[in-house]
Amino acid sequence: LVSGRVQEYKGQPQLVVEQIVPVPASQVSLSDFVPGSRFDREVMWRRLDAVMLSIKNPHLRALLRAIFTPGMRESFCTTPGGREVHHAYVGGLLEHTLEVVAYAEVMLAEQGQFLNRDLLLTGAILHDLGKVEEYNLTSLSFQMTDRGKLLGHLQIASEKIGLAARTISDFPDQLLTELQHMILAHHGTAEWGSPQEPKSVNAMALHLADLVSGRLGQFSRIISEHKDESNPWSSWDRYLERSVYIPKGM
Repeated sequence: LVSGRVQEYKGQPQLVVEQIVPVPASQVSLSDFVPGSRFDREVMWRRLDAVMLSIKNPHLRALLRAIFTPGMRESFCTTPGGREVHHAYVGGLLEHTLEVVAYAEVMLAEQGQFLNRDLLLTGAILHDLGKVEEYNLTSLSFQMTDRGKLLGHLQIASEKIGLAARTISDFPDQLLTELQHMILAHHGTAEWGSPQEPKSVNAMALHLADLVSGRLGQFSRIISEHKDESNPWSSWDRYLERSVYIPKGM
């Protein structure tokens, strides 16, 4: 909390700081200082909650209830989807998760013959759960925590799911194993950070849904940051390893 007085210096206003007082982190809203989702987070949460209520498998419904305590819900709605690559803003994780769920639902409608709806949607909801511990949520630049650097969000999510499943009576071992495989494989390849490649149809569907959301998120970031309307090409993006064509007026 900064207080002082405003005065003019060489024709420009300047602030003369007289006092700086540390404010407890609990009184600081991260969204006041860093970019946030353009969508209302409460509305997005209600959409995600409706999907969770549609899960019919009693074990998976119980798992979701066990994981999303009030504290976890608050963290999940605040966490960014990434630091730089895609959805790198407050509420980005929630927005990205809804996109992955939406793409998964399209797959279920179009090619869902062998897909397990409840398992796929549960995986879509939980696939990036580990990001709530991967990022320091009090950091204005989304710095990574020690656990985030040492384990990564895939391993953290798998661990949290396993711990929650153990609190649920008679949670099927095979169901837990496939769900954890989906989480650990959703980046697709070791090159992209997955300790496992997708080895079930549900794991492949989750990987592809996540990939579409992430890739389009990358293009959206580049388009949003492009300021030179006279040049239809963005600067070189080191993540996509290309420049992006941006037609005038986009």
